[in-house]
Amino acid sequence: MVTDETAMRPAVRETYGPADLSGAPIFAGGFINFGYWQAIDLDGALGQVERVRSQEDLYRHVLDAVGLEEKGKLLEVGCGLGMGCALALREYGPATVTGLDIHPEQLRRARGAQADLLRSEPGRLRFVQGAAERMTLADGRFDAVISVEAAQHFPDLGAFAAEAARVLRPGGRVAVASFFTVDDAPGRPAELAELLETFASGLDIARPVTALTDAFTAAGLSQDVRAE
Repeated sequence: MVTDETAMRPAVRETYGPADLSGAPIFAGGFINFGYWQAIDLDGALGQVERVRSQEDLYRHVLDAVGLEEKGKLLEVGCGLGMGCALALREYGPATVTGLDIHPEQLRRARGAQADLLRSEPGRLRFVQGAAERMTLADGRFDAVISVEAAQHFPDLGAFAAEAARVLRPGGRVAVASFFTVDDAPGRPAELAELLETFASGLDIARPVTALTDAFTAAGLSQDVRAE
């Protein structure tokens, strides 16, 4: 029998387990993403405060793009320590937020990092284990699905898109921020490997952005599929 844990790629198991990527100084504050720096003066002094703000701003950018409505139900795929889930609860007023992650160690850390929120607002936040390609969630449960800098790890974008479409209610929306090549030219994966060691090591999978947009279109989310 194939389970989410046995299907987990070794590089993902190590990086988000014993290696604990969230402990790296660049991800201080708990957000495991490289940030959205548009509102930050890059000519000024840059420190942890600016880095954390950029990482929060990336979540705001994605949440704004998905059009999360107050009292809606939100799913984050690849939730890490749940920092984005907590930001969504604080600033967007959803009825519930569900954080899904394949790695049990990440979920253990998430429950620890968000312990106060889990206690103070029971029922509004929960964390569940599952793969992006095999979500352990009911059909049509969510108004919005997001994934922030996690899709580069997903082996099968088509299966992820199909699952996102399945768990969304009719008219629901999905927004993904991740690393892609601009086209499918043969040299693009090597270019990404030069930019980020994670592509050279195999932790991240290099694919053109059209691989994701085509997957969403094929999954039936065809009303307004676009890449930015």
